[in-house]
Amino acid sequence: MIKKLRIKNFAIIKDISIDFEDGLNVLSGETGAGKSIIVESVSFLFGSKYYGKDNSNQIEVSAIIKIPSDLVKLFGYGDEIEIKRIYDNQRKSRYFINSKPVSFSEVSNISKHLIDFHSQMENLIITSSHVQTEILDEYLGISEISKKFSTLYKRKKEIEEKIKMISMNEEEKKKLLELYTFQLNELKSANLKENEDIELEEFILKAKNKNRVRSYILEILSIINSDNGVYDGASKISRKLDELKKLDSNFTNLDSMIETVLENLKEIIDTLEKNLTNYDISDELLDEYIKRDEFIKLLKKKHSVSDIKGLLLKLNELEKSISEIKSKDENIEKLNKELSDVLSEMEKLSEKLDNERKKGSQRFSDEIVEELRKLGFTNPSFCVGIEVSDDFNIYGKNDIEFLFSANPDGLLSPLRNVASGGEISRIMLAIKSVSAKFGKNRILIFDEIDSGIGGNTAFFVGEVLRDISSSNQILLITHMPQVAVFANAHFKVEKIFEKSKTNVIIKKLTNEKEKIEEIARMFGSTYSPKTAIKHAKEILERVKDINKK
Repeated sequence: MIKKLRIKNFAIIKDISIDFEDGLNVLSGETGAGKSIIVESVSFLFGSKYYGKDNSNQIEVSAIIKIPSDLVKLFGYGDEIEIKRIYDNQRKSRYFINSKPVSFSEVSNISKHLIDFHSQMENLIITSSHVQTEILDEYLGISEISKKFSTLYKRKKEIEEKIKMISMNEEEKKKLLELYTFQLNELKSANLKENEDIELEEFILKAKNKNRVRSYILEILSIINSDNGVYDGASKISRKLDELKKLDSNFTNLDSMIETVLENLKEIIDTLEKNLTNYDISDELLDEYIKRDEFIKLLKKKHSVSDIKGLLLKLNELEKSISEIKSKDENIEKLNKELSDVLSEMEKLSEKLDNERKKGSQRFSDEIVEELRKLGFTNPSFCVGIEVSDDFNIYGKNDIEFLFSANPDGLLSPLRNVASGGEISRIMLAIKSVSAKFGKNRILIFDEIDSGIGGNTAFFVGEVLRDISSSNQILLITHMPQVAVFANAHFKVEKIFEKSKTNVIIKKLTNEKEKIEEIARMFGSTYSPKTAIKHAKEILERVKDINKK
């Protein structure tokens, strides 16, 4: 779960910290108050693009995250980490985990396993048959079989590639070997070091600012060390206080205080002089670093990778490929035998997967339909389309497609063809509700998933979100009071104007009075103020009664 989120200089947010809780965290406020910007900042933290025009100040977004026990070993950072992204005014990003510089891919790996962003019309499930297959397999409890099949599928591809490599004629082998050898030698001669690209960019930025930094340091040293400067003045005060305390012991404390000032001044001088040396960077050295940085960027572009780690992986891949091409001991018959064994095992597993999916898909569909009814669909239809192909894919021989119709006599069609954003939001929520039993301890982020609904349907959406949040953390933006009343933690977001500048503030509603007032505000002009307060109290009491059951 996200325990604390810190946002600095992101869009109209200057500096806010939010302490989230387990369960359902609701963000409410007037339209345009900045709620979506908070969700966007979380997406930005994990790699999304920054679209703001003003980038005069350095942007920082960080989050302290509690890692679920089943993912601690996978990530290798312990059960609690801090992730930070810094985006400077040159539009360059740096990522950190526990203050240590890391690549974007490491941060992306964490978000892939931990966080599910969902806004209207934006979810992998809508377009990805693969994701739908994984959801169904998790529900049916056959994920391990599916993973085993995927491993065999990858092994099949490797064996086929080896057979192809060995079967190549000598001229093809020679050309490929020359290419791989050239690329390998180029990467080896580069003497790449992990995180070197980050260190180079930091040094170049430092060097570009060297003249200004040195100027400031020398100016400060001059102010301290010159005749009648700060240090000289403090020394004179010290001598006078020596005389003064001889006349009156009450001035003894002042004597010790000025000594502290002198010690601090010495420390300031030492620190500034040390850093002055660090900024003694020649133009020749800067040119070397810039050339090195540009060279590494060219290598990244050439090999289509985003960081040094990717280049080092490419180096290992080339070594492996060269070794396989040169190998004289590979037995093509042995490989064909292994391929035959793998295909035989894949055939058995794909048949088992097909049987289990067909046997359990109706149960899955029935549960989805039940959830859809709760969410305001009168007579929805939902089923899992399962086609069997002659060729293997990474999940067996099945092509999975979730099909839906809002009307019982309507034509079932793939989710990606559903036009209404409100319908898609509720369908996705129904799927998440059914799949919540196996998707535990994750962070789900919803941006107005309840848009376009109201009344009892909105209340049912709140109930479903509450159920999902019993085993997952949810960050939810909503305008619906019937949903907000289910919050474990309710935050009010407001936009204020100070000195002709816009800022965003966020307040956690900690007592009943504050919650009632905000729920009443969310009812809007439909009710008079008194009626809105009364209705807010009523639905809060209703939720308390539901929670007791």
